[in-house]
Amino acid sequence: MSDRTKYRELCMAEPTIPIFSQDWWLDAVCGEANWDVITLEKNNDIYATLPYYFQNKRGSLYITMPLLTQTLGPWMRPTKAQKYRTKLGSEMDTLSKLVEAIPPFKSFEQYFHHSITTWLPFYWNGYRQTTRYTYIFPDLTNLDRIYEDVDHGVRKYISKAKDEIDVVETEDLRRFYEINTAVFTKQDRKVPYSYEFLSQLDGTLRRRGKRSILFAVDKSGELRAGLYLVWSGDCTYSLMSGIDPKFQNDGALRLLFWEGIKNASKVTRTFDFEGSMLKPVERNFRKFGPIQTPYLHVYKKNTFQDKLTKSLSDLRHGRRGSSKPKADTDAES
Repeated sequence: MSDRTKYRELCMAEPTIPIFSQDWWLDAVCGEANWDVITLEKNNDIYATLPYYFQNKRGSLYITMPLLTQTLGPWMRPTKAQKYRTKLGSEMDTLSKLVEAIPPFKSFEQYFHHSITTWLPFYWNGYRQTTRYTYIFPDLTNLDRIYEDVDHGVRKYISKAKDEIDVVETEDLRRFYEINTAVFTKQDRKVPYSYEFLSQLDGTLRRRGKRSILFAVDKSGELRAGLYLVWSGDCTYSLMSGIDPKFQNDGALRLLFWEGIKNASKVTRTFDFEGSMLKPVERNFRKFGPIQTPYLHVYKKNTFQDKLTKSLSDLRHGRRGSSKPKADTDAES
């Protein structure tokens, strides 16, 4: 049985694998032939995986992120160890084995799920890292308490919008795509994904009952904003949103997010805003009161220029030779 076949069976049985690492998600956003997975097994039981999307260019392998996919990278089955050092040691050993199993590549780039909090084995193998942030409500069971913590100004926007706007669930994907991409059009920027790509992903999510599209419509029937939610396991994600530029400063999108959070509480325990690193977007998310949560952007380029840049950086910081630590000769008890 191939690693991919084993991984498909694992995804069906293991609820802790994030939606963006699920085999069916990868089929939709990568194409069935354009992703693979590394698996680690013990006694015929998979305890760690690293799925990846790849492209072949001029005979070289490029491992990168698929469109509309927030995170990918390692998944590790939670250990039963009680001591922190034992648990961490197990994670380090597992990550080291995953790194060693990555096929030769020209370029590697992944955003790890926030549950992966260490990248040292990657660092020891020449990878680099940048910390990114998302905002998460880890527990949606008490919505009244959550709303009390929402910024007073945001609550005023939401209250006012309730008198002017109806929030409706829709199946109109074409209309959502138009409002989702309006900001790109206004700024004369290329839209990163086509309607055909989104339609393919949406079809997969719709058939699995893993998505909801919400519209904010005013009393005259004009669409002001849209929100696209996906969920799996214990978490709902705000995958995409959009607002008519002429309503940029009203409360439509804020109301949509609050209604989306309320809807999410019916199907999952947590809500992930999916970012953002953009200053104005980050400020709006933060004002809802979620927890700022770091996640890792890990990357490496196997080019002469990149290796030279790293060598110069090592010299500037007083590092010589290999960045790997010397072997630990102390026996672990």
